[in-house]
Amino acid sequence: MQFDIRRFDIYRKIPKDLTQPTTTGAAISLICITFISTLLLIELYYFITPDVTSELFVDVPESGTADRIPVHLDATVLGINCPFLGIDIQDDLGRHEVGFLENTVRTPDNNGAGCRINATFTIARVPGNFHISTHSAAMQPANADMKHVIHDLTFGDSIRGFRQIPNRRAFHPLRRFNNTNRPNEASHDYLMKIVPTIYENLRGLRRYPYQFTFFYRVSQ
Repeated sequence: MQFDIRRFDIYRKIPKDLTQPTTTGAAISLICITFISTLLLIELYYFITPDVTSELFVDVPESGTADRIPVHLDATVLGINCPFLGIDIQDDLGRHEVGFLENTVRTPDNNGAGCRINATFTIARVPGNFHISTHSAAMQPANADMKHVIHDLTFGDSIRGFRQIPNRRAFHPLRRFNNTNRPNEASHDYLMKIVPTIYENLRGLRRYPYQFTFFYRVSQ
């Protein structure tokens, strides 16, 4: 007698003539296929999506600008002409520049009554301040209204083109900040705390932007 290994098959195939398709079985089959396909797509999405991780550093000496912080300021003063305006910079190391205009573009705005200032400069990593003022003008304007709109203010490297950065608002919280409803001849102060950040994309390209928070106050 010939030995047949198929005798040990415990998952024997049922002849097709003994099976019968049902509506319930078809519904369950479609649900299972949909469920499995959904899980497969979700897993594929998480597999191809890069993870953004955060790490805390005490300092960023490898940035190449360990002692200097690049600043980009774009703001419009609505009530003072361009010839009167400049940027004052001072810090605890003794720097005191009045009417800084290097790498600065001043464009008449508000029908010539105001001025838009687009400036790029560096500051030391020590306490200090910078502000737009009329201190460098030979003659002071009759109208000292410093109401303004901050189009953008950033510290460090630009993050344009880096789409995976979380909480992008933390890098430019003053963007489109409008305080034109304040009293005339008021002084506007922004107290800021900035934090260095390292961002590295999948290609290994690093950027060194700064996150910051601010407190705004106005006085007369």
